Formats: sequence, C-alpha cells, structure tokens
Amino acid sequence: MVCLNSIKALRVIGLTLLFATVVFGQTQTRQGSAPASTGVFVAGDYWDGITPDNTTPYTANRWWRETLGADAVNNHTFIHMGNQDRLWNVPTTMWPGGWNYGQYWSHNMRIVEYDSSSTFFPSSPHNSTNKANYGFGTFGSLLAGANDPTRNYVNLTKWVDAAKRTQVIYEVGFPTSLGIDVKVVARQFTVNWANLNDFIIFEITLKNTGVLDLNKDGVADKTGNKIKALTLGWMGTPMISYFLTATGGRGNDFNVGRNTGYVGDNDPAGSPWDMIVSFPGVDPSRVTGGVVAAGRSNLGIQGAQVLKSYTDVWTFNSFLAVKQGSGNPANADKNTIFGSHPIGTGAERGWYHSVMQGNGIGGFGADSPPTSSTPEGLHKLYMGTWYQNAGKDNNAANQNFNPNPNYFVSGTAGNPLTFVPKPSGATRPNGDKKLYSDEVATLAAFSQGPWEDGKADASTNYPTGFGRWTKGFVFEHTFGGDIMNGVGPFSIDVDSSVTVVWVEGGGYRLEGVQQALYAARWAYQNAWGAAPGGYNETVLPTPPPAPLISVAGAPSGKVRVRWDNGAESDPNFRGYKIWRAQPFPKFVTLNGGMRGLDRYQEQMNLGETEAAYLKPVNPKFDAISEVQTPQQADSWGPYRLVKVIPQADLSTYLDASGAFRYSYEDTHEDVLLGFTYWYYVSAYGEKPGGYTGPGGTTTTRIESHKVNVNGRSGLWMGTYPFANSSFNAFYPRDIASQRALGSAFTLLPEVPAAADVVSGKVKIYVKPNPYKRTALFDVGLGHKVYFNNIPDQSKITILDVAGQIVQQIDVVNPIAGSWEWDLFSKDGMEVANGLYIYIVQYPGGIERNYLAILR
Repeated sequence: MVCLNSIKALRVIGLTLLFATVVFGQTQTRQGSAPASTGVFVAGDYWDGITPDNTTPYTANRWWRETLGADAVNNHTFIHMGNQDRLWNVPTTMWPGGWNYGQYWSHNMRIVEYDSSSTFFPSSPHNSTNKANYGFGTFGSLLAGANDPTRNYVNLTKWVDAAKRTQVIYEVGFPTSLGIDVKVVARQFTVNWANLNDFIIFEITLKNTGVLDLNKDGVADKTGNKIKALTLGWMGTPMISYFLTATGGRGNDFNVGRNTGYVGDNDPAGSPWDMIVSFPGVDPSRVTGGVVAAGRSNLGIQGAQVLKSYTDVWTFNSFLAVKQGSGNPANADKNTIFGSHPIGTGAERGWYHSVMQGNGIGGFGADSPPTSSTPEGLHKLYMGTWYQNAGKDNNAANQNFNPNPNYFVSGTAGNPLTFVPKPSGATRPNGDKKLYSDEVATLAAFSQGPWEDGKADASTNYPTGFGRWTKGFVFEHTFGGDIMNGVGPFSIDVDSSVTVVWVEGGGYRLEGVQQALYAARWAYQNAWGAAPGGYNETVLPTPPPAPLISVAGAPSGKVRVRWDNGAESDPNFRGYKIWRAQPFPKFVTLNGGMRGLDRYQEQMNLGETEAAYLKPVNPKFDAISEVQTPQQADSWGPYRLVKVIPQADLSTYLDASGAFRYSYEDTHEDVLLGFTYWYYVSAYGEKPGGYTGPGGTTTTRIESHKVNVNGRSGLWMGTYPFANSSFNAFYPRDIASQRALGSAFTLLPEVPAAADVVSGKVKIYVKPNPYKRTALFDVGLGHKVYFNNIPDQSKITILDVAGQIVQQIDVVNPIAGSWEWDLFSKDGMEVANGLYIYIVQYPGGIERNYLAILR
C-alpha cells in the first residue's frame, strides 16, 4: 500500500461546517462509520458522542445486546453515548481531545417508569424477570409522533456562531413508548481558561403526552396517562486501558486499576462535590490490605504495558439540576414523589439521587436479580438511595427494597408509590453506595486508595475544597463492571414537562475534574439563567474568534503559517500567538504532558510550558522507574509557544493571500523536512477590569483555543486527527476534508523541475537510508521512508534483490517533491529486512540506487 503523504503537504485554510437538520424519512449522510445523526463533540478538550434511540437502526449487530424490532422489554436505552459498535468510530470519554486513550467501554442513559396499576403493561410481552409494573421509555418507528418533524428530529452538532467558534450545540427530539417526548440540547465550550472547555452539559426535557404505547405498535395502550414514578439514570462500563490506533482499530493496555468512585467531600462553598469519577488506579495485584509497597504505586499510569507513561487522566459526571418545564435555573425544582429536592442543596447536595456500582452486567453480579438489563432492576438501582439496601454492599443477598427508615415511616416493599415520608426528623436516605465511607471502615470503602487526599499538595496553592477525597467510595472493576448515577422517582402530569440537567467531563487528576465540574455549575447558573426562559453566552468569558489558518511548506524548507484577521472584530483583541506541537524530540510525561494542559495558554514567554503552569504529579505516585517510554506530541499537545505578535506589530506580518492577511515563517532549528507538525494560531484579548469566571476568579487575558489546528474546523470529520491515511477507511481522501480534520502536517520539499534533476542541480535521494528500526519523523506505530526531489510524471519502482517488484508508485500532479513509502508491499504485506533496489524514471532520465531496511 502507498501512503501518499504528498497530499498532506499542503494545508490551505478551509472552515468546513458539517451541520444540518435531519428529518426522518429523508436521506441521511453518513460521517465515518457512526450513525448519520450522532452528535459528536470535539470542539473542546473533552470528546464524546451521543446517539439517541431515534437515530439508531435496529440491526443485528447492535452490540449493546438489544434486539430487532419494537421490543419494549429488551430495547431499553434511549440515549447511547460514545462507542456504538466496538469499532470506537465515535469518541468515548476522551480527555484531552485528540489523545488516543479513553476511559469507558461504553455509557448510556435510560428512563424507566413504575406504575402499580395491574393494567399498566397489558399488551406487551415480558418474561418472569420483567414485572408488568415496569417499563422502559424508548423510540419506535410506529409511535405517535414518529412522523412529525417537530417531535422527531436531529440538528447535528454545529457552531452556535461559526465566526466565533466558542460553542457547539446538538439538538434531538423523539417520542417514546412511555408517552414521553424527549428533547435533548447538549452544549460544549472552547475557551481553555478556568476549565470551561473540559465538559459537556446536557438538558434532557421529558414531556408527558399521556399516550402510552409500551409495545410500540402504534396503537395506544392508554391515553391521558399520568407518569407515576419515573427514574432517569446514566450507566457506564469503565475500561480505562483501551487505546485507538491510527488505522482505525482498538488495542488494550492492561495492568491498570479500572477505578470508579464517588466524591462526597465538600467543595469551596461547603457543599458536597457529588460527583462520579473514573481514573487509572494502582494495578490491583499490587494492593494488599489497602497498602502498596514503596516504588510500586503506579496510579495514574495510563497503559502500564504499552504507553508506560504517567498521565493521571480522570473523567466525571454529575447531575446539576432537575427543573419543572425548561432547564432554566430560575424555574422551580422538580421534587421527587416523596417531596424532596431532586438532588439536594447546600450540605445536603447529593442526598436524594442514587449512585450504584458493581461487577458484572447486572450491577452486582451477572446473575443477581434484579439485573440492570431489566426495567425492574434498573428502576430499583436508579432510585436505590430510597430503599433500605439496593445493593450498596455489592451483595444481592443483602438487598432490601423496603423503604429507607431514615426518611420513611412506612410503605410496602418494592412499591415506592406507598412510601410515606416522616412528617419531621427525616435524615439522609442511604440505600445506595454514595457515602459508603460513612457506614463501613475506610479500607472497605477505599480498597483502592483514596489516592487523592489533598494533604500532600498544600504547596501547590490548590483552593480550599479541591483535590481532597476522603468521603464516598472507590471501586476497582473487573471487565464488565458498571457504575450508575440515577435521579427520581418523579411524577409528570399530562402535558407537563421536566428537564434533567447533567454534565460530563474530564481533566488531569482529581483537582482537574473538580475544577471542570465547578466551572460547569457556574456556567449553568449564570449563562442558562441570564435571560428569561433562555440562554445567554455573553455572560461567559469570551475570547476573540479563533482565526482561520493554513499551514504549508515555504521555499526555504521551513513552515509558513497564514491566518485571517477575523479576530480583530473583537474590541478587546490585543494580538496573536502561534503554537507548535511536534513528535520529536520526545518528552517524558512526568516532566510535562498532561500536567500543563489546563494553564499553558497563560504563558507569554516562548518555548515549552514553563514550570509555573505545570500542575504537580500526584505525590502518592512513586513508580517512577516504570515510566520508561518517552512520548510523542500529537494534535492534543503538548504545545510550545513559537511566537507572540502584539497588535502593534501586526504590520510586520502583513502578507495578503486569498482569505489570509498575515503570515509567519517558522525557521526554528526543530523545523525539518520530513517531520510532522501541528500548528495553531490563537487570538488573545484583554479588557479593562479583566474577565470573571467560576467562583469569582479573574484574569486579565484570555485567548481562543486549538480548534484551528492545521486548519481544523473544530467539528467531527468522521475519524480522529491521528488517523492514518493508508489504513483507516474513514480517513477523508479530499484535501479540504483533511484540513477540516486537522490531520498532521508533514514538511516536504517543493516539486523540482525534471531539467534540474537531469542537470544534477537537484538530486534524488531516500531518507532515512538505511532505515533502522524507526525514523525520527515516524509518528506513533507507523513507519516510512521518503523519496525526495521527485519530478512530476515520474514512476518509482522498488525491487527486491531477486528482481521481483515490491511496490510501484506513479507520481502525477504532485503538490510536493517527496513521496512516502510506508514499507508495505503492493500485496499489503509489511516488507522484510534486507536490501532493496529503487528505480525512479522521470522525464529525461532515470535514477537507480539501493535502500536498506533494518528493523
């Protein structure tokens, strides 16, 4: 196979906006292998995807074990998230965006209703483990409203303002078998300051139409139906150790603690954090009685077998609110059927929703009833805190579905509609696992850690409330274990609606994800509540627009970066900064890497991220000798500051060319032919009084982020920026799409005139030669050599010493003078060690020489 990297040599701008409204019954356009209507969030630093049930075809290979047709029992997921088909064609809980490691195998959301009526589930099949009083809410093509474009629609991920590129939005709506019309609005921001680009906020509005059709046959089972006890829950299966390859496949990197847990310590305002987290813990084989031997604490190593690097990347999720009507914070809270706040406020935050986890698809064992694949099982887990014991000790034998005595005076076991709250003196219901540390010994609640306690980081000036974890629990999963986060139960009258506001995100260490959640709560309370019944982004700190850019080779053999002047429309604009990431020289992750991603943009001095902007390594990590493999930068970073251009100096860089106004030539000694680079241009702003963010924090300067890397659009292009053009079937073949993807830029020489080669002015050569194991410009697992100074209308033939043709490359209308060979034969086989002959036939001449490959 031939990897035509000459196609990558030219990176001219192009802002490709992929958004549209999909009305079902009309033609849909596929992006990569994901369903056409998947919402993919890749504009910020946390990447994930959402595939609602109305966008998912009922096909035999639906890997989440749901069945064909309108099966109301087994088709139970109304929002699928991330990975859809075991090919990881959609980002899944990835932080930082563009890094090829992820945390969750998959995750999803479900809504489940309980109705004690004997006629609730009259006409739909169910088996002995699916009681007739429970039902999932899912989409069906025969449901009332399925053909109504105002109720069944998708608005694909798009920029709210394409000129600014500071926020993306995805919208979807569809009817369900419970008679609930679902509407989802999800948002992501791009500004890197104060962790505002490290999360995605979802508003999930549930409107009760009253038309119950549980078997989804298009014939109403009931009309005027009131929802009695609805729960909504998220569930994820942590893997922590998978990575994606440039060719489109997945690899496993085990010997990592697959840890999830709940953080119940207080935030800076004195309220519990109330967050689910996942993170790479210590290899469980090293933990004995909660103790790890000195030098063996490898927490934070993402990939102990392959990557062997300290990254300490975490993810989180949390419920922000449940409101009557829309998600506006000014709206009244939607209380549970027991009269409580939906989540809890102040010191009670988190009291009234449920967190459960376990080992196996059933929540606490694959064969332990009730399992999480049944509506009864999930309903009980999603409202687990209200029972005496919904499985908080991971022992099905101890489950007790009587009402929790802390909150109720009476009630029939398993029937929440009969639970009677105490008239006074009610305390926290504790039937779930959230604050397991309050009920059992610390070791039982934190058998893996807690690895973050905030004590050893006193010198880093973390604000009070960040980086500390002593309340809650940690659980180390085996493969297939789940963690769940549920709210409810709620009643919903006919024609009334409820909106659940939920957030997910990622970051470096516990402090990083806490900062992201802190920012999300602040953004929700301010931006969502800034206008009556609406949303107002202007409340958030907004930098000047990200420029449109191009990256190309310069005649000098260096790199030229061009950009437009759109950012100067912002009255607070003060200048531009040019950033570069490069795979060589490699870096050691303990010295930088993820540690600088939250703050590096604050730097104004040229070079790598300064120590002042690096967050500390977890002091509990001491397996330093195991961090063996220096890493290569990629589109995610780490970036070094190449140039700062204040507004007053712009005239020096004027170079009008098409849509561009400025250019800069990067002549640094690290910029070499054949090497791969990622560039972006940020626009920074300063304003009187500064910018205000979460918790009243302020800054005098903010800047646009890396949505424009190598000309990237900031939207999903069907695959990842690290994709390989030779092997990844979803890598775009047209140049405009490659630019919009933000794929790697390789610096290659200009196309020489054939006469210059004939005269000897320019010489054809291969680099490196010999090829020994790897080349300095190799990226990831790929290998290549370059044939340099190849004229147009040439043919490259590679022979083995027996004279057999190994590969042939026709050079026609090239845009660069180098052609890449990926060391694969024309039959798709990787070539062996040995001596090879290459022949270059070009107009007016022929070149014969040797190439040695020594792996």
